[in-house]
Amino acid sequence: MLQEEQIKYFKLPFGKNKQETLVISVLDSSGSMRQVWPTLADCYNRYIVDLTKNYYNTCFDTKCYDVGKRKLSEKLNDYGGGGTHITQAFQNLNFLLKKYKNMPITVIFVSDGQGDTNGLDKINPGQLPFLNFICVGVGKGFPTFTAMKLREIFHNGDNQVPQVFLIDMEAGFEKEFHEKFQMIQKYIQCRQIFKTSPCLQYPWEREFLENFPAETWVASFDDEIICEGNKIQPTKIFIQELLEISKFWLQNLQAESLKQDVSQKATEAVKEITKLFEYAYPQKQANRKLKKLTFAARLKERLNMCDTLEESEFNHIVQQINNLKQKDYLKNLTEAEAAKRLAIGTQAGHFLDKAIKWRGLSVEAFKLDRDELANILNNNYFVQNQNMKSVITMQNQKEILLEQDFIQGLQLCPSQYDLVPSLPLIGYAVEVYLSSASDINSWLVQVRNVARFNKYVDTLTVQQAGKNRVRLNTGGDDYEEVNCVLPLISANEDKDLIPFYKSRIFHSLMTFNLIKNIDQCDTTAHGALLANTYLHLIQLERSEFRDQMIDMVKNTFDLCYKDDLQSFYTLLKEKPQFALMVEHPTKKYDTKCEDPSKALIVLEIIKDQLTPQELENIVERIIIEIIGRCNKYSVENFILYTNLKNYEQIWKDIIIKIYTEKGKLGLKQIPKEEKFPFQQSVLEAVTNELKKQEIVLNKQHFKNIGNFRYEPNVINSICKHFLNRNVDIEFIFACLYHSRNKTPKLRAKNEFERDVQKILDGAIKEHIFNVIQYTFDKACHDKSDYISCVRLLYEGY
Repeated sequence: MLQEEQIKYFKLPFGKNKQETLVISVLDSSGSMRQVWPTLADCYNRYIVDLTKNYYNTCFDTKCYDVGKRKLSEKLNDYGGGGTHITQAFQNLNFLLKKYKNMPITVIFVSDGQGDTNGLDKINPGQLPFLNFICVGVGKGFPTFTAMKLREIFHNGDNQVPQVFLIDMEAGFEKEFHEKFQMIQKYIQCRQIFKTSPCLQYPWEREFLENFPAETWVASFDDEIICEGNKIQPTKIFIQELLEISKFWLQNLQAESLKQDVSQKATEAVKEITKLFEYAYPQKQANRKLKKLTFAARLKERLNMCDTLEESEFNHIVQQINNLKQKDYLKNLTEAEAAKRLAIGTQAGHFLDKAIKWRGLSVEAFKLDRDELANILNNNYFVQNQNMKSVITMQNQKEILLEQDFIQGLQLCPSQYDLVPSLPLIGYAVEVYLSSASDINSWLVQVRNVARFNKYVDTLTVQQAGKNRVRLNTGGDDYEEVNCVLPLISANEDKDLIPFYKSRIFHSLMTFNLIKNIDQCDTTAHGALLANTYLHLIQLERSEFRDQMIDMVKNTFDLCYKDDLQSFYTLLKEKPQFALMVEHPTKKYDTKCEDPSKALIVLEIIKDQLTPQELENIVERIIIEIIGRCNKYSVENFILYTNLKNYEQIWKDIIIKIYTEKGKLGLKQIPKEEKFPFQQSVLEAVTNELKKQEIVLNKQHFKNIGNFRYEPNVINSICKHFLNRNVDIEFIFACLYHSRNKTPKLRAKNEFERDVQKILDGAIKEHIFNVIQYTFDKACHDKSDYISCVRLLYEGY
């Protein structure tokens, strides 16, 4: 970054003159929107139409409906209610934009799912007016990547305008629509454009600009800038200003990461934010050292600090930018995950405005959870002991819960945002890795280390450490690094903690402890961390430490969650393939398996109840499911797992031979009825030739299976731990073939083939039919002769 130390930041003034703006809606009125349409129509009419002079409404399913300057009807059938043709909707928008070239425009796109996007890349709006593009995503099916592509095509306006507002269906869509459209209101009218002296929009850029919307943060190396002829001094930076800057940078880095590498930009952003924080709060690190206070005293102290909530939000925003620094990009996620990640950075305040809802938890609901814990403490007797004390505070969990003023402090706590930095959890020190997926699904964390020396720490120590990582000295210059706390039940005398471990307050604290999300109460976070710690432990060399830790982890899981998971325990034992389904579309089985680690820890608990054959069957089904979830099957890649070196040449020789025979018949144009006999001829000839070869599996290629949580050595460790043997490579080959069943439901329902020869025959048949299907159909469509068809087959192999 150029002259990094000298860069200064200026917030442009409020624009008194809002630009008269035309608001154009592009609303998905397909059949899948039927449930929410009356609420959407009501909110759009109330918050946009009634408060806007200039608007033009359009709706679309497989057709476009120009509603114009009329309010929306609450009857979906007035606007189709059929399929979804996104390209057609935006071709229509493009046509409308040509009529309004001389006034600022805000486009609001609302949709709940995928649709026809063929030809979307061909839309060329040409010279656009100042245009802001806002997306409202309804539920999990929102077409995130399509929406961001559309924003890239049309948006040339204010970069402070959020990309995505998410409607969380689980949180109650009526309330969500009202809240989100109230948020959208502030972005409807385009802000006044100010003329400034040359400034940077972002500190990592090299291009200086001179026109910016009002209230934008800009950067300069000068001690003052000129805005509309007036001199402006650098803005004083405090926590609220840091929040605005970091959120502005994050939302644009997130969007840019969809199409290019932003790791270097994110690195520079983190450096600059860190420098600003240290400049604004030179004594902050010293003041944040952990004090020996009770929970109530710590809470009172924090409630007197004006920046407690803002600091929590700021830390989370910086963590998101750090994810980008590590190349943890949106384009690597599913549509639903990417939409949630975009919402973290784009909606007005991740914590304070609750961009991602705490599963619908209001202040009133938090008070109920708070009262639940008070009742637990009043109705349960805790026996004090010396177990599991934090090496930093020298307290264990019972000491904290038994503090004389604990319930008083609990009653004083106004929200979850004040609870997390005040009430510590005590537990085993572990190091976890969070990916973008685990930021949304806690079962997908990876435990990378468990402490062997300074075993127990507290969550407040972790929160207050630099980058949320605590370095624990193990002697001399050696250290263990940990970033998470795993509450355990270490002995019989700690079973009285179980009611606390089952409380929603505990689960809320665990959610932040594990995935750093204060807006969510994930009741599975503790179980997920236990299961993934167990997965890490079984990969270690056998030792007394390993065995003791496995016992402690599995016993904690069993004591805390057996009652809630009794159906899962039973189904895993009796019908493991169905227990391993993510969720059941019917209510036949009331279980779900968020991740195979859940099945593994339950198997550890019940394995003594099983016969050797039952144990082996369950282990195999778990490995089948691991490989099914971690691998994207394609028949072309699958064949690479064998050493059929001559396969390609055999294939080509046979095609030439068959072509020669057909050519003698004088056939020029290929009739469609020839396709099946042609497929059968090639299949039979290739199969006969391959029978002459010895099939050898390519062991080196098997190193590529799995993902970072379930690498081949992890799968092998599972087999060794339960069955005391290495996993058979032929079995892995069969698992890879079974992964052609794309979903857990299909993997459970369809027969598992073990015979390597039958598997190979099936794969070759599939490959031959796929290639011939494509090339033969193309040749027929183009009215090609056999020569063209053979050339396509020969070159397209």
